[in-house]
Amino acid sequence: MKWLLRVETNWHATRFALVITLFVVTVIGLAEVAFHPLDEWRAQLMVSWPVTTLVTFALTRFMGHKLLKINELIVVLKRAAHRDQLTDVATRDFFFARLAKQPAKPGVSLMVDIDHFKRVNDTYGHLVGDAVIAHVAKILSHKTRRNDLVCRFGGEEFVVFLDNAAPDQARLIAERIRRAVAQSAFEHDGHQVSVTVSIGVSTAAPAKDIEDTIRQADAALYQAKAAGRNQTVLAGAALAS
Repeated sequence: MKWLLRVETNWHATRFALVITLFVVTVIGLAEVAFHPLDEWRAQLMVSWPVTTLVTFALTRFMGHKLLKINELIVVLKRAAHRDQLTDVATRDFFFARLAKQPAKPGVSLMVDIDHFKRVNDTYGHLVGDAVIAHVAKILSHKTRRNDLVCRFGGEEFVVFLDNAAPDQARLIAERIRRAVAQSAFEHDGHQVSVTVSIGVSTAAPAKDIEDTIRQADAALYQAKAAGRNQTVLAGAALAS
């Protein structure tokens, strides 16, 4: 029955109507056979069957259309709950919920923060600041891999879970992100804007330890900020150039 109610396309809405119509017409036909003589049943069938079929199909097709709209709304609401509206990366709640479902999944966490972001807002305004956040999020999505999980952690700060990555591999990915941001000045509303990011890289750990790895990455990020920003720092290691 679940497959029948899973109305995600117009074809599914039509399928819903056809199945329900066939069921109703069959039930009515069996009832006619059971309670009327054969000749009378044939006469009744010739009159009632087309009308019953048309009316039932019209009503159930209307219901199928409504189910389609409801399912489309559910998809929109789920996306709103799972995706940050400004950046289209994962929300913080979805990030933790997703990793909680796979606690043994190994990986490395990156903490990414836009340098001097307050200066961007003060100089160009908050609309440009929003555009900068969305721009950096797009680079994060493009420079990570399909199975990695990018999350807007808050404000201008992002967390990335690099699936099944070793710290050295994670550092290379982080550097790729850092260089891409630094080299990607863009124009918005007549303003030429360029920013850099600082990145902290945690040690490798299973997803169940995500809070610990985020703390490690955050501490490494603090080192990168203290060292002059536009840096990648690996937790427990010296500054990376």
